[in-house]
Amino acid sequence: MAGRTFSSWPDLNGQARQWCERVNSTYKKHIRAVPRELFALEQRHLKPLPAWIPEVYRLHQRTVDVEGYVALHSNRYSVPVAWIGRRVEIRETKDKIEIQLDARNIVIHERIPASRSAPIAQHADKASSAAMLTPKNKPSSKPRQR
Repeated sequence: MAGRTFSSWPDLNGQARQWCERVNSTYKKHIRAVPRELFALEQRHLKPLPAWIPEVYRLHQRTVDVEGYVALHSNRYSVPVAWIGRRVEIRETKDKIEIQLDARNIVIHERIPASRSAPIAQHADKASSAAMLTPKNKPSSKPRQR
């Protein structure tokens, strides 16, 4: 379509259709056929698209840290304290994050901008107290050397 001028959108569409008709009715060496003839053969085997299209997502595997969070793209999402140390599956969609331990245990968060945390109140209270009990926060029995 390079080098052509169009007076309107309908004119552009009309010229594009003419070009497609011309190109698709000529023999192509790389497919050893005329595209229009191939389409006529394949058309009877085509099926309509389904009415419901499943949501697209990326799947990730993570381990819940000692504070009860899962890291994804420099963001942290809270989960129940009972999940600490467990391996979880994360489904990342366009606008939400689903964290799943098993078929019955799922936590859903709204997707957040980069480098932030998304605590859920019931997770945060328990996680902060659990984090205080971790070995890194206990006083050392060894004296410091200077």
